[in-house]
Amino acid sequence: MRKIRDSSEDEMIAVYVQTEANSSHFRADIEAYAQQELLDPRILHMPDWRNAQENASRRAILGVHRGSGKQEENGITSLIPPKNNQSHHIQHYL
Repeated sequence: MRKIRDSSEDEMIAVYVQTEANSSHFRADIEAYAQQELLDPRILHMPDWRNAQENASRRAILGVHRGSGKQEENGITSLIPPKNNQSHHIQHYL
């Protein structure tokens, strides 16, 4: 494994939600929630993790889809360290 670069929590959530939205297993539920909340589908499929409003929407989608958005034992929220101990990286597995 080789570290390519650091990554923000917002980028991690954007990529995770994008991947889930593109999966046949989760697509319908995520798109239904986005439609219900009148969210532009581009926040799912073409995420801009530098956009604070989009990040808040994706965090809400993650909360509904995988839990409350708190540190939990299961789901992506368990992969996100507490705010005071952030360390995210983009990695390439060799």
